Amino acid sequence: MLSPSASQGVWSEFYNPELRAIGARVAPRLETFLFSAVGEEAVRATPADLPNSVSDFVGAHFRASSRFWTRLIDTLTAADYLADGMRLLLIQRVPLGRSRNLAMSRVAALHPFIPVPAPSVAEEAWCAALGVRVGMHSYWQFYLPAVLAATTHIHMLARQPGTLLRLVGAALVEGAEQAGFMMAMAEGARRLGLPERAPSADTADGATRSVSSAVDAAVDEVTGTFGRTSLAEVARGAAAATLLTAQAHRDVRAQLLWLSDMPRYVAAARAINRRIDQDCPDIDRETFVEPREMCSTTHVHDDHRLVVIEEGQMVFWGNLGMSLRLDVGDMVLVPQGRLHGSTVESPVCTYHQPIIPPDWLDMLPGHVISPYASSPSLAVAWD
Repeated sequence: MLSPSASQGVWSEFYNPELRAIGARVAPRLETFLFSAVGEEAVRATPADLPNSVSDFVGAHFRASSRFWTRLIDTLTAADYLADGMRLLLIQRVPLGRSRNLAMSRVAALHPFIPVPAPSVAEEAWCAALGVRVGMHSYWQFYLPAVLAATTHIHMLARQPGTLLRLVGAALVEGAEQAGFMMAMAEGARRLGLPERAPSADTADGATRSVSSAVDAAVDEVTGTFGRTSLAEVARGAAAATLLTAQAHRDVRAQLLWLSDMPRYVAAARAINRRIDQDCPDIDRETFVEPREMCSTTHVHDDHRLVVIEEGQMVFWGNLGMSLRLDVGDMVLVPQGRLHGSTVESPVCTYHQPIIPPDWLDMLPGHVISPYASSPSLAVAWD
C-alpha cells in the first residue's frame, strides 16, 4: 500500500493497471503456498459432529482468547508498560482490524449471514487517548507478522472462489477474538483511567451469550441455505482461523515481553558480546554503514542478533513512540522474530549485527523465546 501523501505521478505508477494485474495473478499462488499447511491441519482438526464442532471451535477460542488478553494486560501492568503495550495492541486490532472487516463486509453485502464485527466506539476512544490514529493501515510498519498473516487469510477467503463457507467460520472466530480482546482492554483502560465504554469482567456472561448467539445464527443460516454437510467447510474455516490467531497471540506476547523489559536485553547484549570477544571473535555478523537520516523501516530476522554501535548514533524502536538512543559502544539484543527499526542521527553510523546461536540464549533467564515455536492449539498459546 502506498502512502496517500505520495505524488500523483508516483501514485499512478504504483497503482497502474499492469502492476495490479500482475498482483492479482501472483496473490493466489502466494496465498496457497502460505496457507496450505494451515488448511491441511484444519481438515484434520475438524470432527464429524459438525454443528457442535463449529460451536466448540468458536467457544473454545473465545474462552482462550479472553484468558490470553487478560493475562497479557496483567503482565503489562506488572511491567509498568500498560499504556505503551495497549498502544501496540490497538494498532493490531483497530487500523488492521478495519482491513479485516472491509474484506468481510464486501462479501456480506451479497451474503448477509457473514458475521462482521461491529465498529467499536470504545476502541476509537482508547486510540484517541493513547495517540493512535484509527485510519486503516495508519501504522502498517508496526503490524506483527503473524497478525498480518491472520488478516491476509481473511482477505484470501473473502476473495477466492469456493471459500465462502470457510469465511463464515473465520468471521465467527474474529468476532470471538474481538469480544475477548474488548473485555481485557476495558480493564486495561480502567487501570489507566481511560473511559471504559466496553464490557468489563463482570459482564463476561453477556459476551459469552453474544458469541454463542452469533454461532447459532450462522449455523442455522448456512444449514438452511446449503445443507448440513456444508458445516464441514465452516468448521474448517474456524479451525484455520483459530490456528493462525494462536500464532498471532504468540507473536504479540513475544514482542511485548521484549519491549517491556528492554533493560534486560541491553544487559544480555553486553553479556553475549563479552562471550563473543572471549570465545568466538569470528562469529558470523553483518555490518552496516549508513548516512544521516537513513531509516531502516521495521522488519524481523529469522535468527537472534545483537545491534552493536561502532561509530555514530541511532534511534532504535519496536513500538509507536519508542526511542532507544544508541551511541558508540551501546548495544541491544534482538531475539528472533522481534519487530524493530532504526534511524541514523549522526553524519554516519557504523554498526554490527553478530548472529547469535540459539543455545547461547539458554544462559539468559526468563523469556528470551521464539514467537515461532509450534503450539498445537490456542488453549496452550500462553504457556
